[in-house]
Amino acid sequence: MSLALESLWGDYYSSRCFLMVPSNFEYTPSSLDTYKDDQFKYSEATIHQLKTRWYPAIVRLFLSPPPHPTVYSLPSASARLFKAIRVQMNRQMRGLFERTFEGLAEFIESFKPLSTEQFELAVQGKSDPASIPPFNIRIVVQGSHIRISPSLEQFQQDLCLILDNVVTVCEGFPLIEPGCLSPYSPFAPADKAIVPESPISDETIDNDALTISKQLFENTKLISSIRVARSEEYTVVTTKQKVCHALEENMDGPKRMVERYEAFCLDRSPVPGVPILNLDSRWESEYKAARHSLEEYKRDILLLREAAQDVAHVSIQDSVMGLYNVQTDPVVKGIAMKCTSLADMLLNQVLNDNSEEMSEICARFEAISARAMEKPRESHEMKELKLYLENVPNELAILKEKTAQVAKRMEFLYELGKEISDEEMLMNTNTYRWPARLQPMVEQALDKVLAQEEGMEEDLKKRQKDFEGSLLAAVQEIDTFQEFGNPDKVAVYLQKIVDMKGTLDELEKELLLINEQEEIFGWNPTVNPAIESSKQAIEPVEAFIQTILESQKSLGDWYSGPLRSWNPEKVEGDVDNMTRAAYKYCKQYSDQPELLKIAESMKASVAEFKPHGTCSS
Repeated sequence: MSLALESLWGDYYSSRCFLMVPSNFEYTPSSLDTYKDDQFKYSEATIHQLKTRWYPAIVRLFLSPPPHPTVYSLPSASARLFKAIRVQMNRQMRGLFERTFEGLAEFIESFKPLSTEQFELAVQGKSDPASIPPFNIRIVVQGSHIRISPSLEQFQQDLCLILDNVVTVCEGFPLIEPGCLSPYSPFAPADKAIVPESPISDETIDNDALTISKQLFENTKLISSIRVARSEEYTVVTTKQKVCHALEENMDGPKRMVERYEAFCLDRSPVPGVPILNLDSRWESEYKAARHSLEEYKRDILLLREAAQDVAHVSIQDSVMGLYNVQTDPVVKGIAMKCTSLADMLLNQVLNDNSEEMSEICARFEAISARAMEKPRESHEMKELKLYLENVPNELAILKEKTAQVAKRMEFLYELGKEISDEEMLMNTNTYRWPARLQPMVEQALDKVLAQEEGMEEDLKKRQKDFEGSLLAAVQEIDTFQEFGNPDKVAVYLQKIVDMKGTLDELEKELLLINEQEEIFGWNPTVNPAIESSKQAIEPVEAFIQTILESQKSLGDWYSGPLRSWNPEKVEGDVDNMTRAAYKYCKQYSDQPELLKIAESMKASVAEFKPHGTCSS
């Protein structure tokens, strides 16, 4: 039995491992994720083969063992045989496990870190590595930093996971007991054993072996299993340490590659002491605020463009550095994109500054044009326009200077290959056309203003006369307020008062405008106290009519509203206030019959309601 088991193992598994140890396989560098997936798949395939071929083959040996004269008939010998086979199975699995761990550690440790001279040769693609590295790693740009991807920590974590997976997949191989065997097996328990009348066919034995194996694996939680390895044992721990140490040692080359690109970003930066990758929106704002000259812009743009091209020559695309095949294409593209982006940003600053300048120039030209087309109605407007037009030549000189700056920027943008949109080109053309269009327009406008100035004095005299007439009409209408005498029209009277106040306000504004024109022409200002006296005359009448209207509303609400909604104390207080006000106004307007009628009407209405207000309290 032992020899048969050893022969079975030797035929299939004596040189196999739970992992793909590259010393036994052809391989090419792969990503960490791919490497991990491949190792997991290989471990699963190996375990699957052990479960579907090796284990059923052992079960078959117990169903149909090689001939032996006594061992099968003696219970003690049979028990020793089962124990020996379990030990042998454990030893075979353990050997497979140890060969896997030793092989992987030996392979990983066979790669050594590069010396400084070897590193420089690798960077230039002149090295002749003894072995192909198993792992691809990438030097990448992440934000403002250059990183190794995957990181050393990720490599160490994933390699340890691969080793832990080997420990896990070794578990769950159930021990073979006599009770699980078919009755025709010579090792079946006595109460279950049968002696077949005819030999059992090989096909039946094979099928039974597979069925028994499947049942045992499905019930591993209920059956004792072979214990091959533990995660905390010496072999596992030391292998992880060796692998992690080798990964870290070999990471020295990639780290120096990162330093090489970091030094490039620092050396080729337009800002001393600040790497290219650290130039962000804050730098953009500071650069714009510094108001650099076009020569300084050109210097920095060309510097960044050269850096975008030269970064490709820092190292070759793939450098072999011990365990790692270092791929630099991502970092080269990242730095080149950053340099190009910064150069474009500076170009866009010039373009945007130019657009803003052109917009401002055109806006100022349009403002001059619009102002020149104005037709002033008032003398002060005319005087202001005249002064403005006389100062336009100075403004035009400034705008012509700004237009020359626009032309320089456009030449700069063309020289550096900046694409200019059709909209920008149209604005540029309009900017150049404005001065020739504007000069005759301004001269014509100034002539019109001078002609208009001559007719302004007559207009002012007429305006003074119209003002006096309007004010006289207002004063006469205010005199009619003494004739308000119908209590039913107090709302109409109040509206007339409000309208008159508005009229007086407008007249007051008109007088101020007339005074401004008089000052422009050097005349003595018109003074008319009738506006202020009229306002003072309106105030007591307005207060009187307002009080009457409010008392009418309150009395109407009390008569028509529900009694329960009254606040007795408030009603009584309001009635007392109305009574006092009515007596006051009767006395105040005793010599003005019409207004007195309204006051007496209020007095009678309040007196009529007062008993009701008293009852409610």
